[in-house]
Amino acid sequence: MQIEVRPLQPGEEELAALLLTSAFVDEPYVIELHGPDRLERWAARQEHHRHDVADGLYAVRLLALAGSAPAGVLLGSLPDRCWGCVRSDPASTPPPDDLDANWYRNCAIAHRTQAPHGWVAKLAVVPALQGRGLARHLLAAMDDAVRAAGGDAVLLECQPHREAFYEGSGYRRALLIPDPAGPDAPLMRKPL
Repeated sequence: MQIEVRPLQPGEEELAALLLTSAFVDEPYVIELHGPDRLERWAARQEHHRHDVADGLYAVRLLALAGSAPAGVLLGSLPDRCWGCVRSDPASTPPPDDLDANWYRNCAIAHRTQAPHGWVAKLAVVPALQGRGLARHLLAAMDDAVRAAGGDAVLLECQPHREAFYEGSGYRRALLIPDPAGPDAPLMRKPL
């Protein structure tokens, strides 16, 4: 299978949101956030991902193609412009039942313990195509973008069951981030 990674083009935002939704809709934290009804989770996450893709906060927006078929997406930030560091005010105290706001606050606190870095905010591969190298190609393209911007490290957060995958791509756990919607999430760091 031929894999190509290229920048997301104007007009492909809805496609990227669909790829993200398809990859995350059944994750335990999404079930905790939006409940057991898959259709309700799909609608909620699709709306969430539409905003992520369209709001212009991510300087790195990559699409992976398997042959000519869209198969994966990565959204990220470059060094000194990490949206994870500034998305939430660490001094804020969100309501306990606002799981997303508490998560973003915890991420900002964790990110600010790290030296300047690029950040993989979202990485998703169509579930049926996982395990074929698409995510590794997307991560390699992110590394290239961070290096080109003068950076020497990339961060990402992941679910604990994905930690081994990222370790295989050169990441190491920096710390654990308290996640109000599930198990604590490893903050992974990769030196470049």
